[in-house]
Amino acid sequence: GLGGTDDTGKMRLFTDDFIFEIWNEEQNRPCDIDEVGSLLVTSLYHRGSPLIRYNLQDLVRMGRDGFEILGRKSECVVLYDSVKIFPYQIDLCIQEVFQDTVNWQCCITEDDGKIVITIKLVVNDISVEKRDEAVRKLEKCSIDINELVLCQKIIFQIDIIDDEDYFMVSGKGRKIIDMRK
Repeated sequence: GLGGTDDTGKMRLFTDDFIFEIWNEEQNRPCDIDEVGSLLVTSLYHRGSPLIRYNLQDLVRMGRDGFEILGRKSECVVLYDSVKIFPYQIDLCIQEVFQDTVNWQCCITEDDGKIVITIKLVVNDISVEKRDEAVRKLEKCSIDINELVLCQKIIFQIDIIDDEDYFMVSGKGRKIIDMRK
């Protein structure tokens, strides 16, 4: 493996055998602290062979004390003209507002030429203020998404679901479902 956890539960990497990079692919540069990027790994233990960089397709955020794996690049959905939304973006916004969120799912539809992104939640606090706050955070989860909101191409909404089994498909929960044709 690439690493393990220490007694504090933080990820520890085998840096004698590998070079790890978190790469901002859109700007073709290494990520800054707290920026999200793709995990690239270069193996150092093959002697006499060329170095090969592996893009693991994992989205990670590099912090000062380690990194956090946020999901896979393949889990994203293209919303409009190469603008993507990732499950980790939704999860961060939802967790900031609804700390007691048990589960969520994002359904993407289209209505009257607008992309409607409905986040379905299982939560205890269903106040209008919390819903509005979550929508505002989702609208600003990326610069590109915020631009689409300002141009009225995307609309976010929050629905509260009582039955957590709603999210299950073949025993696994799907985070983003794109229902557009």
